[in-house]
This record gives sequence, C-alpha cells and structure tokens, in this order.
Amino acid sequence: QSVGNSNIGIQLTQLSLIVMFFFWPLLNWAVLSMFACVHLDIPVQPPFVANAPGLWWALDMNQQCFTGYHLKWTLAVGVPGVLLVCVVLPAALAAVAWRNRTHICESSFQLHCGFLVRSYRKDCAWYEAVVCCQTSAVVAISIFTARTQIDNLALPLVFVLMFVLLAKLKPHATHAA
Repeated sequence: QSVGNSNIGIQLTQLSLIVMFFFWPLLNWAVLSMFACVHLDIPVQPPFVANAPGLWWALDMNQQCFTGYHLKWTLAVGVPGVLLVCVVLPAALAAVAWRNRTHICESSFQLHCGFLVRSYRKDCAWYEAVVCCQTSAVVAISIFTARTQIDNLALPLVFVLMFVLLAKLKPHATHAA
C-alpha cells in the first residue's frame, strides 16, 4: 500500500514538473503581466484636458494601476508569483542539479529528474536554470517594453547574452556536426 502511494506521489511530482516546464513561458507571462501598466493619456497644458492620466493596467484598461483590486491582486498574487516563478523555481532547479551532480548518471536520478539534465553535459547540469532565467528575461522584456523603443535594443541584447553563454559554456551533451 505505501509503495503504491509513494510511486503515485513520485509520478505526480514528475508530471507536475514536466507540465510546469512545458508552460514555463506562460507562467512567466501570467505573473509578470500583473505589473504591466501603460500610459493611456499624457498630461497636457491648458486649455486641453487629459482624460486618462496616470498608469493603467494593461490587462484591464478600466483599472488604474496599483489602486483598487489591481493593488490587491498585485500584492496577493503578483509578488508571490514573481518570487516563486522567476526566483525560487530556477534557484531550486540549480540547487537540485548541484546537490546531485555526482549522481546525475545514476538510473534513479535519471528516472526522476533526467528530463531536466539529460540535454546537458554532466558538469553543466544546472544550465536548465539558466534557460529558465533567460525565458523569464525575454518574457519580462516583451511585457514591459512592448509599447516603447527599448525592446528594439533589449531583446537583441538578451539574445546576444544567450549566444555568448552557449558559446562559452557549450553546455549541451551532444554537438551538431
């Protein structure tokens, strides 16, 4: 009985991790978009009147940012979500890979966590955490700079950084011929 329950628990944990990594960009978008605010109307000089000065939530243009229910959602869901998705989960992934660096080739580790490290060399098993951080950075740039000219510089800069990390570390287990 306990062996079956233990096996179910392990399988549910593995399934949860796989689903989480499959939906990683969406999870990032969901928590970071809680903070996506835009200017609808810029302040003007009299006799003109700005109809909608200030910041407005990009997901609900009827809601001014950080007031009313947006403030409640941001504090209750946004802040913990960003901490969990963008900081804690990549750090936990790196910690698991680092803690098990001597066991990465063992069948029990490969069975439970192999999908996280199988693509990388043994000494770069932690690189999936870097990929998670890169995904978070790309999503954050696309959310917060969408209506500005900054994204024209920021996204290529992130991609150059990704390329430099790949070229310098060569983390993948197999290389193309």
